Amino acid sequence: MVRDDIGTEWIIHDVTPFKKNATGFVDGLSQSFTIGSDFTASTSTVAVYKFDSSDDASKYYDNFVAASKAGGGYTEWTPGGINADKCYGKQQDYPGGSINSLFCIKGNFGAGVVEEGTDLDISTNVQKFTTIVLNKL
Repeated sequence: MVRDDIGTEWIIHDVTPFKKNATGFVDGLSQSFTIGSDFTASTSTVAVYKFDSSDDASKYYDNFVAASKAGGGYTEWTPGGINADKCYGKQQDYPGGSINSLFCIKGNFGAGVVEEGTDLDISTNVQKFTTIVLNKL
């Protein structure tokens, strides 16, 4: 992501490559972004997954959703208007903050965004970052 996509409020951290032990997984990159003020702060972590095929991406997505549901402890959340084949979101509230996440697939790519903190716009931020990533694929 570039500065023009997110605004100057966010601190942009370095891109980090990652690997997954999943069928058809080719490559992954993650990057974190931090926003804060005197009383609120949040960090969004964006991860992009590349798979050999859309079938492999879909299988990974299905496994992610099944594992999430098996673990429980969250409220399901999926915003509309995101340009993706499938999306699944989770909201978890805890004293003093929350964690919102969204994992989507588009073709042979996956995009995951997790934001944790006290910022009141967490779900809006997660949707914003996910939309930016998916529009670049």
